[in-house]
Order: sequence, then structure tokens, then C-alpha cells
Amino acid sequence: MISLRDHIRLARYLILIFCATKVYNGVMWHLRRQKEETGRADVRRSNLNRLLATLPRAKGYYSMSVQLTRDEKAGVAVVLRVAKERPHGAPSAGF
Repeated sequence: MISLRDHIRLARYLILIFCATKVYNGVMWHLRRQKEETGRADVRRSNLNRLLATLPRAKGYYSMSVQLTRDEKAGVAVVLRVAKERPHGAPSAGF
């Protein structure tokens, strides 16, 4: 039998996951549109913050989900840029 505490904990995790998913999808949609319009997607933190503020329910999302998702998106962009610049077949850092 699952305790009330476990139900509450599960509900909190589901809210966090929901928020992170909505934020990630919203940011990706805006970045994709930017790339189509300008040929470049700006993943600087200032631009990501501006994009996050334009999301329809930005104030209702759990702030930690927003911050972590923003930082994750910026980190992925850096990794992809470095991977494109690395010669094919060169070992990646850390592996």
C-alpha cells in the first residue's frame, strides 16, 4: 500500500516533470522559429530568459524547472557546437 506521503511526493515529481517538459518544448519552438527566420538560433542565457518570459504560463511554472531546463538547453547547444568543430573521428573529451 502506498502511503499518503508517497502520493504527495509523486504528485510533486509529476508537476516538476510537466513544467520542465512545457518549458523545454516552448523554448525549442521559439529557437526553431528563430533559426527559420534568421538562419541562427541564439542560445545565450539572455535570449533564453527572454524566450522563457514569453511562454503563456511562465509565471505558473515551477521556477527551478525553468532554470534547470534553460541551463540544460544552453549546455546542449555548446556541446553540439564543439562536436561540429571537432574533426570527424577525433575522441571527445571525457570519453
